[in-house]
Amino acid sequence: MFGYMFNIAKDIAFSTTAKRLLNRKLSKFGELSHLDFNSNKDAIELELLLKGETAPLQIRIKGYTVEEIEGQNYLTIQNIQTSREWMNEVVQSYVNEKKFKISKKQVRLIRRVL
Repeated sequence: MFGYMFNIAKDIAFSTTAKRLLNRKLSKFGELSHLDFNSNKDAIELELLLKGETAPLQIRIKGYTVEEIEGQNYLTIQNIQTSREWMNEVVQSYVNEKKFKISKKQVRLIRRVL
């Protein structure tokens, strides 16, 4: 029970910090209005209010891994869905199951949260 409650508290803290950091990176595109990180389910839910759009973009990630290959770190997202049909095609082609190089600093942050 304590471990479960600790994970919830950790997820809330990470979600709050990540939302603030991501909003800095995304400010020219819009605003991240919602970020929910659930380490118990390996799931992340985001909602973006994109400039020029009338409805928010919802993104659900269910499953991700961090691995080291030949001294380089990679993040792989296994299952990602959005609220836009055309965007689902984009993420299936360019994001889902693709390996993205990440820094050691990012690995440490992700592993603290997982």
